[in-house]
Parts: sequence; C-alpha cells; structure tokens
Amino acid sequence: MSLINDMLKNLEKNPRPFLHPEKLLEGLNPNFTRELHKNRSYYFFIILLSLIFIVICLYGAMLKPNVIPKTSAEKAPTLARAHDFLEQELPSITTNPSMLTGIALQMQHDMTNLRFLLNQNTLYRLSANTDKNEMTIIFENTQLLAALPKIDFAGSGIENIQAFTDENKNLKLVLSLNANADLKRLELSDTGHETELQMDIAYVSIPTLESTVKSMPISIKNPVTEEASEQQYQQALTLSAAGQNHKAIQILKVLLMQYPEQLKTRESLITLLMNTGNRSEAENMINAGLEQQADYTPFVELKARMLVDAGKNSAALRILEQSAPSLKSNPEYHAFIAAIYQRSGKYSLAAGLYKQLLAINPSNGKWWLGLGVTLEAMGNQSQALEAYANAENTGDFNPELKAYLASRLSHSVS
Repeated sequence: MSLINDMLKNLEKNPRPFLHPEKLLEGLNPNFTRELHKNRSYYFFIILLSLIFIVICLYGAMLKPNVIPKTSAEKAPTLARAHDFLEQELPSITTNPSMLTGIALQMQHDMTNLRFLLNQNTLYRLSANTDKNEMTIIFENTQLLAALPKIDFAGSGIENIQAFTDENKNLKLVLSLNANADLKRLELSDTGHETELQMDIAYVSIPTLESTVKSMPISIKNPVTEEASEQQYQQALTLSAAGQNHKAIQILKVLLMQYPEQLKTRESLITLLMNTGNRSEAENMINAGLEQQADYTPFVELKARMLVDAGKNSAALRILEQSAPSLKSNPEYHAFIAAIYQRSGKYSLAAGLYKQLLAINPSNGKWWLGLGVTLEAMGNQSQALEAYANAENTGDFNPELKAYLASRLSHSVS
C-alpha cells in the first residue's frame, strides 16, 4: 500500500505531458502507428474512386439526351418517317390519269374477244347485274380519249357498250350482254408497249334473215389510236426499205398483237418473213389470216406463192381459182394465175389469159413478156417475136430482164 502511495506522489510531482492517442498506445504495440497510416490510405483511395465514378456518371447523364421510355406504339416509326422511308426505297407511283385509247372487238367461232387498250397499268373493278344481264367495268382515275361510236354488235356476245364518268373521275363501261353469254376470262395484260384489259365472252349466235355471223373482225378505234398505229406501220415499212428487216418485223409483230384485225399489218409481216427465209412462221401467219378472213385476196395470193415455191402448182391454182375476183377488178391476180399456167405447162390457158389481160392494158411489158415465153414454148416463134418486141418497147424492165429480152430477140432473128 505504501508502494502505491509512493507512486501516486511521484506522478503528482512529475506529471506527463499530453500525448496524441496514438502516442499513448505506442508503448503497448510498436507497429500500431504504421498499420493505422496504412488503413487510412486505403480508405482514402476507396473514397477517391467512388468520387471519380460519381463524377463520370453525372457527366454521362449530362451528355445523354432525355429519353422517354417508349410504349409499344412508340417503338414503331411515325407515319411521316415511314412515308419518307418508302419514298426513298420505292419508285414513285404516277398520279396522272390513265387513258382508254381504244376498244377492239373480234369474233372467233363462239367466242367474243374484247380488248380495252390503256396507256398504262390501271386499277379496275367488275360488277354484274344478272337481272339486267349487264356487266360494269370501272377503271379508276381513267379518261376516255374519244367518244365511242355506234357499232353493230351483231353476232357477238354483246348488245351494247355505254361509257360514263362518275364523280370520282372513274370511267364506267356498262356492257349489255346477250342472253346466255358467259364471261370466260378477264385479265389485265401488259405487252410492254400498251396495256390491255382482255375480256373473252362465250356466246353462240343463231343466224337469222336479218342478222348473220360476221367473219370480218369488228373494231372500235378512235382517230388518235389509228394515227399512232399507222405511224408505227409506216416506220416498219421505212425500216424494211432501208434493209433493216429484223427491226421492221419486230414492230409489225407488236402491232399485230395489239391490232389483230389490221389485215395490211399481217400481210406486210408475212411478206417480210417469206423474204427473210422464215417460211414456217410465215405459213402460220398466213393460215391464221385465212382463218380470220378467208376471202382476203392478199392472203390467198401469199398462200399460193408459198405453194408454188414448194413446187405445188396444182394446189396453188386450186386456191387461186376458188377465190378469183373478176379480171377487170384485179388483173394482177389473174396475171399470177397465167404465170402458174405457163410454169405448169398449160400453155394454151396461159396464152389465152395473157391475151385477155393485154386487151385491158396493152402497155404492160411483163404481160407481153409472159405471152412471148408462152408462145415460144408452144413453138409459135413469129408471134413470140412480136410479143418480145412489144415488151421491149415498154421499157419497163430491170437490166436482167432487158438482157433476157435482147437474147430472145436476137435468137428469134437468127
């Protein structure tokens, strides 16, 4: 006890100065001060990293635009944006009105083929009124180039066609059909040159004393359409004259597809096909033409010419004689027959026909030449010489025929 009291007295006499808490502990653990400094650095580093992270997040939030969470409807592009995109990705659709440039009607056997000619692809609708036996075709945003003329639909499946324009500028064509007429096909076809709405109607007409089935195609064309097709036809003839037969043939083929009732187009196309050696295609064209118009003289002549070239003179004469017009109305047709007579060895028939022709036109040098060849083949030299002389006097020959005539005349003189 006395020892403790002595220690307390000594403390009172020699008090220790105030020390930092860590100094108080220094005597107990020599490494404590070093560990405390280390822990403080670690905590400070953690706090610094946290501050840097917070600053980065705040900076990123400042740069990022305000985004409102999208609903399911907002996730799709707006109508305006979608419209802009479509304008970039898709070709523009013309808003110009379509034009009905013509209507073609053709009858083949029990089928009425109706063609509506348009200048571009056009939306259309079809409605029917069975009570009135009517069909209505509505062409959207379409104009009729010219008023439809009156036409006789005898023998077809159609009684009448009327055209109207409604308040929405749509063209309405009302077709009044005959009883038992049946729509077999309605199709929009684009040939590359002109668009057609093709309508095929099955109908069998009964001939009467007042009305008979016509084999001649009926066509309704406005003057603008006819003028355009005539320009293309003349262009084909010009190309052919310039030796560009292939281009001319292509133009005529397109024209014939659009206007199958144009007989002169088919005739010119057949002639070009034959002259360029496409005889098989030409023959198909001729046969189709004869089926369309059996008494069309140029088709008959082209068929006969093809038969003659194939060595079938008898068959050629047969079809020519069956469809022969009068001598005065078509003397060239009979001159063709006379030439085949001569080639077939029927000299008396050839000579007789040439003489009839020369009675009509004595200045035709080719007929005099034909008569001279025929008379010479018959052994009648004097009359042949006279015919050759008359032929030479006309001067209507190419150099080759002139040379032939000169040789025949010199041979007859010798």
